[in-house]
Amino acid sequence: EDQLYSLGLSVGWDTRDSWTVPHHGWLNEFQAFKTGGFLGGDGDFWTLDFDVRRFTPLGERRTLVLASLLTLQPGEVPEYFRYYLGGANTIRGYSVGDSKELSGKNQLLGTVEYRHTLIPPRRFDILRWSFRFGLELAALGDIGIAWDTSNQFASDRLRGGFGLGLRLLKPGTGMTRFDFAWSPEGGFQFHFGGGSKMARSRLRLR
Repeated sequence: EDQLYSLGLSVGWDTRDSWTVPHHGWLNEFQAFKTGGFLGGDGDFWTLDFDVRRFTPLGERRTLVLASLLTLQPGEVPEYFRYYLGGANTIRGYSVGDSKELSGKNQLLGTVEYRHTLIPPRRFDILRWSFRFGLELAALGDIGIAWDTSNQFASDRLRGGFGLGLRLLKPGTGMTRFDFAWSPEGGFQFHFGGGSKMARSRLRLR
């Protein structure tokens, strides 16, 4: 059992047209947190997140999404604070089991998605119940690396995958993701996730 005390700050720049189903704009965030050290408790390390996302409209129903996430953790990082690359929120095409071989205290992720809205979010009435949702199809690609020391930041540790996905759009709460992806080492994988992929990567949710 560890006692961890953290102090930090977060700043961002958000020009998206929607918080949950964006079509255009930027979302850039920087976070810096100090854990342990002069704060006491166990551990002594920093966590620095650089999160950049761009949403570019390519038509009334088509959106190109480019995203990158760099996380650096200098210092003495507990084993359970490592990043594992595999699953719905990191590199799709790799399973959570594959991620045991793709881990490190630092991570760099890149994502590209071409999204096409099949059904814009609207209200559906079924018997007594009303629902508001839409459907979106996505072509996707991920690339990333995790490392501990600078000599591990090398091309042979770089991994990538690509595939297709279906999105259930839920205005006000975000989206639910159903992705089918392939990678050279992981083969074909099905992934289920919710909300923003990059936000969940920062929280180590795979």
